[in-house]
Amino acid sequence: MFDAAIKYVRIGQYENTSDMTGWDWVEHDKERLSLKPEVDAYVDSLVENGAVIELQLLYGNPIYTSPAGVLPRSISLTPASVHNRDLGLYSIFWPPKTPEQIAAFLRYTKWMVNRFRGRVRYYSLWNEEDASYWNLNPNPEEYGRLLGEFTKAVRQTDSEAKIVYGGQATLDTEFASRARCVPVRPVP
Repeated sequence: MFDAAIKYVRIGQYENTSDMTGWDWVEHDKERLSLKPEVDAYVDSLVENGAVIELQLLYGNPIYTSPAGVLPRSISLTPASVHNRDLGLYSIFWPPKTPEQIAAFLRYTKWMVNRFRGRVRYYSLWNEEDASYWNLNPNPEEYGRLLGEFTKAVRQTDSEAKIVYGGQATLDTEFASRARCVPVRPVP
Protein backbone atom coordinates (compact mmCIF):
# COMPACT_ATOMS: atom_id res chain seq x y z
CA MET A 1 0.00 0.00 0.00
CA PHE A 2 2.70 2.47 0.96
CA ASP A 3 4.77 1.59 -2.12
CA ALA A 4 1.75 2.54 -4.22
CA ALA A 5 1.88 6.04 -2.67
CA ILE A 6 -1.57 5.77 -1.09
CA LYS A 7 -1.87 8.66 1.32
CA TYR A 8 -5.53 8.71 2.33
CA VAL A 9 -7.11 5.83 4.22
CA ARG A 10 -10.67 5.41 5.47
CA ILE A 11 -11.07 3.01 8.39
CA GLY A 12 -14.38 1.62 9.54
CA GLN A 13 -16.13 -0.35 6.83
CA TYR A 14 -15.30 -3.90 5.88
CA GLU A 15 -17.72 -5.72 3.62
CA ASN A 16 -21.10 -5.23 5.30
CA THR A 17 -19.99 -4.95 8.89
CA SER A 18 -18.21 -2.50 11.10
CA ASP A 19 -14.61 -3.39 11.72
CA MET A 20 -12.77 -3.40 15.02
CA THR A 21 -13.46 0.33 15.41
CA GLY A 22 -17.27 0.00 15.23
CA TRP A 23 -19.29 0.71 18.36
CA ASP A 24 -20.24 -2.95 18.75
CA TRP A 25 -16.56 -3.98 18.69
CA VAL A 26 -15.39 -1.23 21.04
CA GLU A 27 -18.16 -1.66 23.62
CA HIS A 28 -19.26 -5.28 23.74
CA ASP A 29 -19.67 -5.08 27.53
CA LYS A 30 -21.89 -2.23 28.70
CA GLU A 31 -19.91 0.89 29.66
CA ARG A 32 -16.56 -0.87 29.11
CA LEU A 33 -14.79 0.46 26.05
CA SER A 34 -11.62 -1.09 24.69
CA LEU A 35 -9.74 -1.70 21.48
CA LYS A 36 -7.62 -4.60 20.40
CA PRO A 37 -3.91 -3.62 20.45
CA GLU A 38 -3.59 -4.31 16.73
CA VAL A 39 -5.89 -1.35 16.00
CA ASP A 40 -3.38 1.07 17.55
CA ALA A 41 -0.54 -0.68 15.75
CA TYR A 42 -2.42 -0.38 12.45
CA VAL A 43 -3.13 3.33 12.95
CA ASP A 44 0.46 3.99 14.08
CA SER A 45 1.79 2.25 10.97
CA LEU A 46 -0.42 4.39 8.74
CA VAL A 47 0.68 7.59 10.48
CA GLU A 48 4.37 6.62 10.38
CA ASN A 49 4.03 6.09 6.64
CA GLY A 50 2.46 9.48 6.04
CA ALA A 51 -1.17 8.43 5.57
CA VAL A 52 -4.01 10.80 6.37
CA ILE A 53 -6.76 8.86 8.14
CA GLU A 54 -10.53 9.18 8.14
CA LEU A 55 -12.19 7.10 10.84
CA GLN A 56 -15.83 6.20 10.46
CA LEU A 57 -17.64 5.86 13.75
CA LEU A 58 -20.50 3.66 13.01
CA TYR A 59 -23.57 1.72 13.55
CA GLY A 60 -25.61 0.86 16.56
CA ASN A 61 -24.89 -1.38 19.46
CA PRO A 62 -27.46 -4.00 20.55
CA ILE A 63 -26.60 -3.24 24.18
CA TYR A 64 -28.33 0.12 23.70
CA THR A 65 -30.18 0.21 20.36
CA SER A 66 -31.90 -3.17 20.06
CA PRO A 67 -35.69 -2.88 19.75
CA ALA A 68 -36.01 -6.17 21.66
CA GLY A 69 -37.16 -4.52 24.90
CA VAL A 70 -34.77 -6.48 27.11
CA LEU A 71 -31.25 -5.28 26.39
CA PRO A 72 -28.19 -7.46 26.91
CA ARG A 73 -25.34 -6.26 29.15
CA SER A 74 -22.83 -7.78 26.75
CA ILE A 75 -22.77 -9.03 23.17
CA SER A 76 -20.80 -11.54 21.15
CA LEU A 77 -19.89 -10.61 17.62
CA THR A 78 -21.26 -13.23 15.26
CA PRO A 79 -21.42 -13.40 11.46
CA ALA A 80 -25.21 -13.59 11.65
CA SER A 81 -25.39 -10.05 13.01
CA VAL A 82 -23.41 -8.34 10.30
CA HIS A 83 -25.05 -8.83 6.93
CA ASN A 84 -26.83 -6.44 4.62
CA ARG A 85 -30.36 -5.41 5.62
CA ASP A 86 -30.16 -7.16 8.96
CA LEU A 87 -33.49 -6.57 10.69
CA GLY A 88 -32.73 -8.94 13.57
CA LEU A 89 -33.50 -7.69 17.06
CA TYR A 90 -29.80 -7.61 17.92
CA SER A 91 -28.55 -6.17 14.65
CA ILE A 92 -25.95 -3.40 14.69
CA PHE A 93 -28.02 -1.47 12.14
CA TRP A 94 -30.54 -0.11 14.67
CA PRO A 95 -29.35 3.48 15.08
CA PRO A 96 -29.23 5.42 18.33
CA LYS A 97 -32.41 7.50 18.56
CA THR A 98 -33.39 8.00 22.20
CA PRO A 99 -31.51 10.42 24.46
CA GLU A 100 -29.95 7.47 26.37
CA GLN A 101 -28.87 5.76 23.13
CA ILE A 102 -27.43 8.96 21.68
CA ALA A 103 -25.58 9.72 24.94
CA ALA A 104 -24.04 6.21 24.83
CA PHE A 105 -23.02 6.67 21.18
CA LEU A 106 -21.46 10.05 22.01
CA ARG A 107 -19.53 8.44 24.89
CA TYR A 108 -18.11 5.96 22.34
CA THR A 109 -17.41 8.85 19.94
CA LYS A 110 -15.50 10.88 22.53
CA TRP A 111 -13.58 7.82 23.68
CA MET A 112 -12.49 7.04 20.13
CA VAL A 113 -11.58 10.64 19.27
CA ASN A 114 -9.59 10.97 22.50
CA ARG A 115 -7.84 7.67 21.79
CA PHE A 116 -6.76 8.75 18.30
CA ARG A 117 -6.17 12.47 18.94
CA GLY A 118 -3.18 13.61 16.91
CA ARG A 119 -3.20 10.46 14.77
CA VAL A 120 -6.61 10.58 13.08
CA ARG A 121 -7.48 13.83 11.37
CA TYR A 122 -10.96 13.18 9.94
CA TYR A 123 -14.07 11.56 11.40
CA SER A 124 -17.32 10.59 9.73
CA LEU A 125 -20.60 9.31 11.07
CA TRP A 126 -22.02 6.06 9.73
CA ASN A 127 -21.73 4.70 6.20
CA GLU A 128 -24.49 4.74 3.63
CA GLU A 129 -26.87 6.38 6.08
CA ASP A 130 -29.33 6.89 3.22
CA ALA A 131 -29.57 3.13 2.58
CA SER A 132 -30.77 0.12 4.50
CA TYR A 133 -28.01 0.43 7.09
CA TRP A 134 -30.33 2.73 9.05
CA ASN A 135 -33.17 0.39 10.14
CA LEU A 136 -35.97 0.35 9.34
CA ASN A 137 -35.70 3.07 6.74
CA PRO A 138 -33.19 5.85 6.22
CA ASN A 139 -34.29 9.01 7.99
CA PRO A 140 -32.46 12.25 7.17
CA GLU A 141 -33.85 14.12 10.18
CA GLU A 142 -32.74 11.42 12.62
CA TYR A 143 -29.35 11.23 10.93
CA GLY A 144 -29.06 15.03 10.97
CA ARG A 145 -29.79 15.20 14.72
CA LEU A 146 -27.19 12.55 15.42
CA LEU A 147 -24.71 14.21 13.06
CA GLY A 148 -25.09 17.53 14.89
CA GLU A 149 -24.42 15.93 18.26
CA PHE A 150 -21.59 13.85 16.79
CA THR A 151 -19.97 16.98 15.35
CA LYS A 152 -20.12 18.75 18.72
CA ALA A 153 -18.69 15.71 20.53
CA VAL A 154 -15.78 15.35 18.11
CA ARG A 155 -14.93 19.07 18.26
CA GLN A 156 -15.18 19.17 22.06
CA THR A 157 -12.75 16.26 22.27
CA ASP A 158 -10.29 17.36 19.57
CA SER A 159 -10.63 20.90 18.27
CA GLU A 160 -8.23 20.09 15.41
CA ALA A 161 -10.35 17.21 14.07
CA LYS A 162 -12.42 17.63 10.92
CA ILE A 163 -15.85 16.17 10.22
CA VAL A 164 -16.59 14.47 6.91
CA TYR A 165 -20.23 13.99 5.91
CA GLY A 166 -20.94 10.25 5.81
CA GLY A 167 -20.61 8.24 2.61
CA GLN A 168 -24.06 8.21 1.08
CA ALA A 169 -25.02 5.19 -1.01
CA THR A 170 -26.98 7.32 -3.46
CA LEU A 171 -26.77 10.76 -5.03
CA ASP A 172 -29.94 11.83 -3.21
CA THR A 173 -29.30 15.52 -2.57
CA GLU A 174 -32.65 15.87 -0.77
CA PHE A 175 -31.46 13.44 1.93
CA ALA A 176 -28.30 15.49 2.50
CA SER A 177 -30.21 18.78 2.52
CA ARG A 178 -32.79 17.51 5.00
CA ALA A 179 -30.09 16.04 7.25
CA ARG A 180 -28.10 19.26 7.19
CA CYS A 181 -31.06 21.46 8.16
CA VAL A 182 -31.92 19.75 11.44
CA PRO A 183 -31.47 22.00 14.49
CA VAL A 184 -29.15 20.55 17.10
CA ARG A 185 -30.53 20.18 20.61
CA PRO A 186 -28.46 19.28 23.64
CA VAL A 187 -28.51 15.66 24.71
CA PRO A 188 -29.29 15.29 28.43
